[in-house]
Amino acid sequence: MNAHELLKTQFPCALEEQEEALRRDGQWQGELTQITKSGTHLTIASRWILHRRHPDLPPVILEVNSDITARRLAEEAVRAADQNKDLFLAILAHELRNPLAAMVSGVEVLQRPQVDKQSVARASSILGRQLTNLTRLVDDLLDVERLAHGRLTLQKRRVAVNQIVNAALENCRPNVTSGGHRLNVTKSRQSLFVEGDPVRLAQSLSNLLDNAVKYTPEGGTIDLVVEESGQEVRIRVRDSGVGISPEVLPRIFDLYFQGEPMRGSEKSGLGVGLNLARRFTEMHGGTVTASSAGLGQGTEFVVRLPLAPVAPREVHSAPTGGERTSTADGQSPKRKVLIVDDNPDLAEAAALFLQANGHEVRTAAGWCERPALGKGFST
Repeated sequence: MNAHELLKTQFPCALEEQEEALRRDGQWQGELTQITKSGTHLTIASRWILHRRHPDLPPVILEVNSDITARRLAEEAVRAADQNKDLFLAILAHELRNPLAAMVSGVEVLQRPQVDKQSVARASSILGRQLTNLTRLVDDLLDVERLAHGRLTLQKRRVAVNQIVNAALENCRPNVTSGGHRLNVTKSRQSLFVEGDPVRLAQSLSNLLDNAVKYTPEGGTIDLVVEESGQEVRIRVRDSGVGISPEVLPRIFDLYFQGEPMRGSEKSGLGVGLNLARRFTEMHGGTVTASSAGLGQGTEFVVRLPLAPVAPREVHSAPTGGERTSTADGQSPKRKVLIVDDNPDLAEAAALFLQANGHEVRTAAGWCERPALGKGFST
């Protein structure tokens, strides 16, 4: 048995073609695939040279083989990353274009000289909802970058599970309402607490709810159930949506992963939300799992988090005189505010918001262009 039989070599062409190349050119080269005893597939760069030792003796074939498996795997990884980047950019453009188009239409409605109050309210609602979606999209992308470079830290404290659930529901309710979904929420009757960052935990749960909204047709049902199980809390997010095929299910938490378009849902995502949900949960010592009976059968995500040890009831002290946050009539005190920003639209928008709340505001384009502040203003 020769080496090629032992390694189950797979040749790129028929043996007759190799022999013809050797007779014609005196050499042949190409890539072979070999299988080791452990079942590992190797990529081999092979070069065969026809060598005549003596005119009276038959020629021999000198064979030089080099293992290039690692190089080929690296090249494939680079190609796959490049394809993922192109797909990601295309999807990102799509995800940005749709809310921006809705916002442009809403602004055009508000700019018309005669618009009824109902139209103004609807346009304002659209702007608010789409701005929230864009903000969350950008926040998710920034979190991916922070996690990749190890710059994201958790602000952990003892927090009630119901507080996390309420924050997540508040984030997602506009999308649930606009999509006509039925949202059923079942909370635990017990006061459950975890040690964690309430912002990141609410973000994880919001991402799971957003995923349910995206892949559940209009009028579908989404269930959120909180339950205690031993030393952990389980949060279930079930939907009656398009479901997930068995082939796709193992990869849905991969960063930037995009499955095949699913019938019954025209929406897609960047492949970021589920990845962040899993990573944030794991940073809290928990897990996130997904299950589906198949396409058209809906999906269920289950978040498991360790419960915090039982603690005595917290005593809430009254604020001291140094913690004053309101005036005698219960309203927030009015301030004199200076806004300095290189982006004039951002400065003007912030000024309009503060002025609408009764504050006195001035703006400046940069530190090198300080205005005459006047009495009562300071930097």
